[in-house]
Amino acid sequence: MKCGTQSEIMKLAGLDLYEISSGKRKGERRISKRGRSLLRKILYYAAIQTIRKNGIIYEYYVNLTSRGMKRIMALVAIARKLLRIIYAIVRDDSEYKGDYGLLKRKVIKKAA
Repeated sequence: MKCGTQSEIMKLAGLDLYEISSGKRKGERRISKRGRSLLRKILYYAAIQTIRKNGIIYEYYVNLTSRGMKRIMALVAIARKLLRIIYAIVRDDSEYKGDYGLLKRKVIKKAA
């Protein structure tokens, strides 16, 4: 089976961003919803599960909403992030490391 790129997977799920703009007006960014609706629905529900209190992406969700992003838009951003994580796991044939971001931050702090 051919493995596409990350943007192709986003398009397949219908989570790719687009905007309709003209020379005079700046359009709002939205998801295209042209892909597989069932995949989008599954990713949305998975995003809800990962942002529960002390979930694996709860801190990221709180960060998005504290910056003024609407809750639904934050959930779509989480769904996109989950799809990227799933794609990387399948592409590299590896396991999920939940504390990867924490390890990365510790290395940066030690270097500083």
